[in-house]
Amino acid sequence: MPKILLVDDIKMFLEIQKNMLQALPVEVATATGGEEALGVVDEFAPDLIVLDANMPKMDGVDCCRLLKQHDRHSRIPVIMTVPNCSDNAALCREAGCDAILRKPLDTGIFLDAITCFIPVVERRDRRVELLTPVQVTMGRRVISGALLDISRSGACFEPDEVIATGTTVELSFTLPAADRPVIKMRAKVVRNGTTDLPGQLSGTGVAFIAGDGAPTRVPVDSAISVFVKSRSLKVPGFPSC
Repeated sequence: MPKILLVDDIKMFLEIQKNMLQALPVEVATATGGEEALGVVDEFAPDLIVLDANMPKMDGVDCCRLLKQHDRHSRIPVIMTVPNCSDNAALCREAGCDAILRKPLDTGIFLDAITCFIPVVERRDRRVELLTPVQVTMGRRVISGALLDISRSGACFEPDEVIATGTTVELSFTLPAADRPVIKMRAKVVRNGTTDLPGQLSGTGVAFIAGDGAPTRVPVDSAISVFVKSRSLKVPGFPSC
């Protein structure tokens, strides 16, 4: 699996990013400072580094500069994260970073950035915003909610009640200009909406389930594929993917 190193001195932000990545087929390591990150890079050999710019002792700017000056590590893409109110983006670019993300992180933009820089991770999961009613069936129970966004392999929705991670559900919803009135998808809950952490979606995230009952990154519904392709979001400020 591709390897991603997350570097931030605030553990809460590391957990947020790890949660965002949990649906991708990647291996994740973490570090809480620039000096620690340099040691982890030697041992872990990541394919991508997400590096916070503002850290005590060795900050992300100095860490990025050292990485880009190192013969063996210079080609590892580095995405730097900076506070939305920060003006040190220029320093990050001068240090050689490959992209900059503003905190608090948007989940969709964060995942799109990751898949831009790791070509081994298939980029079929581009998410598009959507606000439409959804009916959620769990065994004999049916609850209502609102679909917030969708990709060809999963979706995020806001249910009327919390649904436990790992629960298998059936989603029933409609898409604009779809070729049938109601789309029904089996899915497994991979993230519920109980977190209060900043930058983390409050909705419930699901991975669509293929015929064998396993979550899949392969598109499993043609109507969803057509809809996502027609309305795909682009990541502002990133190279073409």
